[in-house]
Amino acid sequence: AMSEREVSPPPRRSPPRSSRDSAGKEETGCLFVGNIPFHFTDKDVEDIFGKMGAIDYVTIGIDKRTGNRKGHAFVQFVNPGDAQEAYRELQGHDINGRKLRIDYDAGLSNKRPPRRNNERFTPYERP
Repeated sequence: AMSEREVSPPPRRSPPRSSRDSAGKEETGCLFVGNIPFHFTDKDVEDIFGKMGAIDYVTIGIDKRTGNRKGHAFVQFVNPGDAQEAYRELQGHDINGRKLRIDYDAGLSNKRPPRRNNERFTPYERP
């Protein structure tokens, strides 16, 4: 009855590359959180994600034209490892019947001016 024991753990992500420029988005500690309820404030988001670790800041996406919340947020963790844990633990997490959609984000400190090709969106106008 050894078969139970021999399940190998899921493969680990490849180790971070040493070059600063090619560091994956997983290393920034910043998450894009989509599909949050529109009434959510940064405090509500922080309550959920703060369970995973210390948070530097939360930014709620606002439509600049209308001033309405767009139902997404950016969460910047102090420690990128906590962001990775939050990504795994909270992906698809159900809030008021909405399932969170979490993506790694480049992080505000890494936002560069948009390139000329099809990267015309600003950080807050992601679909």
